[in-house]
Amino acid sequence: MPTPAAPPLLVFDRVGLRHPGGRQALQDCSLQLAPGEFLALLGPSGCGKSTLLRLAAGLIAASSGHVQSPALAPGREGGTAMVFQSPALMPWASVEANVMLPLRLRGRPQAEARAAARAQLAQVGLAGWEAARPAELSGGMAMRVAIARALVQRPRLLLMDEPFAALDELSRQALQAELLAGWQASGCAVLFVTHNVAEAVVLSQRVAVMGRSPGCIVAEHRIDPPPPRAADFRHSDAAAAHARALSAALAAAQAAPQPA
Repeated sequence: MPTPAAPPLLVFDRVGLRHPGGRQALQDCSLQLAPGEFLALLGPSGCGKSTLLRLAAGLIAASSGHVQSPALAPGREGGTAMVFQSPALMPWASVEANVMLPLRLRGRPQAEARAAARAQLAQVGLAGWEAARPAELSGGMAMRVAIARALVQRPRLLLMDEPFAALDELSRQALQAELLAGWQASGCAVLFVTHNVAEAVVLSQRVAVMGRSPGCIVAEHRIDPPPPRAADFRHSDAAAAHARALSAALAAAQAAPQPA
């Protein structure tokens, strides 16, 4: 008898969001994320990608429809963790203290939190930088600290809002590789917002394409082969074909009539 599929970790069911001023930001969005899956949200600026991410985090409430997830427990073991466009580090605290913070807020003993933070920093390539302050770090290093701070919580759901958008291409590629390694080691699900087609192809197992505002899911595209992929996948014919398909889906979404 086949093993039954695990229930979705996150479900958007015909979700809509209208801002207090009256603007409809999202309309009729339906999407599911499986446990352990890496899903990219791809779309033009202003289409509602970050709004959908905030709904997933439980930071805002939908105006219509339903958002359901057993992981919607920010700050709790096995809940959600979020990485923003900016690292948002405490400038007065050390790198180690920044990564320890969510564990200390949960009441974990200092020695236990420090050991976990140091292990996570080593995984993102920052062993030896524990005592540094954020002002001493490059942009890429600061983002590594933010990712370590998220992963040290052992979340079931990791939410990422264009975390590499401000980085140069070499730093972006290095952090993409480290994120994939961290995701595979942790087993968490990732919902990753981007407007970069190549980034969506390199990172994700599946891409959900959003149309222009009011945002909705207009297409889904699976990226094969599944991870782990060869180091040169980003330069492969398969990656180029996926990028062309996603670019065509984005162009079609932009050209479609705006919903009434």
